[in-house]
Amino acid sequence: MKLYKEASLMMLPTSVKDGKLYSIFPQNGDGDFTFSRGADRATRVTEQGLVRPVEIVSDELVQNGDFEQIGSELITNGGFDTDSVWIKGTGWSIGSGVANANNVPNLQRLQQDVGTSVVGNTYKYSISVSNVSGFYNVYIFGVYVLNKVNTEGTIEGYVTATSTNGVFWVAGASVSGLAAATIDNISVKEVGQNWTFYDGWSFEDGKATFNDSSTNRFVQSGLSITSGNVYKINFTISNCPTTAHLTIFDSGGSDLFVPNENYVNGEYARYYTATTNETGISFWGNTAGDTFSIDNISIVEVTEATDLPRLDWSGDCPSLLLEPQRTNLVTYSEDFSQWSLGTGGISIDTGYLAPDGSNNATKVTMDSNFSTTALSLNIGLGTTETRAIYARTVSGTGQAHLCSFNGNTDNLFTITEEWQRFEVNGAISTGATNFYAVDFRGSTDLNEIIIWGAQSEVGSYATSYIPTRGQAATRAKDIASSLDFSGFTTGEDFTMFVELADNEQLVRDNASNNIRLSDSVGSNFGSIRIYRASSIATRHRVVFQDNAGDFSPPSVLLDSTNPKVAIKRVFATGEFKVFVDGVLRSTGTSTDYLAFEDILLEGGGSPINVKELTLFDKALSDNECINLTSI
Repeated sequence: MKLYKEASLMMLPTSVKDGKLYSIFPQNGDGDFTFSRGADRATRVTEQGLVRPVEIVSDELVQNGDFEQIGSELITNGGFDTDSVWIKGTGWSIGSGVANANNVPNLQRLQQDVGTSVVGNTYKYSISVSNVSGFYNVYIFGVYVLNKVNTEGTIEGYVTATSTNGVFWVAGASVSGLAAATIDNISVKEVGQNWTFYDGWSFEDGKATFNDSSTNRFVQSGLSITSGNVYKINFTISNCPTTAHLTIFDSGGSDLFVPNENYVNGEYARYYTATTNETGISFWGNTAGDTFSIDNISIVEVTEATDLPRLDWSGDCPSLLLEPQRTNLVTYSEDFSQWSLGTGGISIDTGYLAPDGSNNATKVTMDSNFSTTALSLNIGLGTTETRAIYARTVSGTGQAHLCSFNGNTDNLFTITEEWQRFEVNGAISTGATNFYAVDFRGSTDLNEIIIWGAQSEVGSYATSYIPTRGQAATRAKDIASSLDFSGFTTGEDFTMFVELADNEQLVRDNASNNIRLSDSVGSNFGSIRIYRASSIATRHRVVFQDNAGDFSPPSVLLDSTNPKVAIKRVFATGEFKVFVDGVLRSTGTSTDYLAFEDILLEGGGSPINVKELTLFDKALSDNECINLTSI
């Protein structure tokens, strides 16, 4: 994926395009930026609009998690190309590429010993049968897979071996024997490798299927799970008529998630932290009479990404997202089974499509009288934390209180069938220590909603979602910097082009170093900064600074939603000009000179969202700057 924005440069003269440049999205690696954040729980919005964690995952730990692995053919000469290998009982013959039964007495066999079969392993068999007169049996590895049948056609199925004898045979199955049959294309291959299936579980159609009246499991051993590490488990539930009751255990017998949890058809992604070293995992069907299948099982170790950029696709093209350090104080941001259901008729149900593309969203349903207490979590919050949650309706549109107690203000929202992130900030007068995910009291038209991703953080606005898994989680502030300016000299002309995203009118905290172009310490020879200041809190501004304070030209307020800024310097005259969205906004001269040694982009006290930052080693003309900031 090429992130460098070529469109703006294509409209400039060749002499400009061929000039040295450094870019936040470089084409060729020149001027690469170093990103610094440290381990955290950062998320970003992908090109598909999903909220995804910025994380590094290990190689796949599960073997054959999609159940697509198929072993080699165990039957020799299953197509009967020669009259060999097979043991032929009375009435059996091989010729013309088939095996023929002709007046076969009862239990006289066409047999082959394939070696040693493995008890508990699953095998897929296939056999073509035609011209049947009478009845026959088919026996594979200790199991009669076909017993006294006269079926014709290509017959396929699965068998779990109960014997190590490795014997396959077809035989007549009546006192008078099998009068006639033609047999061809016999195949037996191992499937479901690396999994052990117990009573109630079977391997069918590339899935592990539970269909029994008792509780039991299927298991994979030989994993390497390390205590203290974080793991992500993915799996798919299908063929479930209503609800599947499932418990997932580690090899030591500990529940990884909620015991006997309810699942519906869909894809699931769950995280857990290993408490001991483990060597396996097992899936248990918990309720007699349940019928469902599991597929696409994956387990990977997750390491929170360090020093990686976050590219945000929530706009019309990707941008670099730089945010301040924040902590999500909600300890279970997605697992609402850990929350209090109150004393009324609240119920929850998992397995709904979430903004991250998984089926980890939760439906909250209340009784019909709208008087029940809310779904809440007491985490000792204060009165001024900003709270946010994703929510949508099951169908239609309605209202409910989100994020805080219904008696507070600014928390009654209109919820639709589309996912939205709702935010409550400011002082909370009642029930401040609790995060109320949803409070239906006061609503008259909505008694169920789907929720995901609860967050509470100290600050006057909500930052991007920080997932938690049993304790508060912190995302360190984002920093991008480059110190490679050896190609620039003190007396060099330059033009810096910056395009910002997400410059919406929200009151932000003061931040003095969102973007800084300066010497290595930022003060010896002056600097150019783009930041939000407390005096103009709703927008970014461009300011020129030296040791004594601001210098000419005057600062410029960036007052559009997605401002495009070109700052150029002509060293010989000391002239500085600032162009914003195709308009010359500020002109001045200065005897201060800028010995450029670094560019720093930092999510300090407020976020910054950068679509492009490019530095040219020449002063573009006024018309070129106008064109560059107008595209």
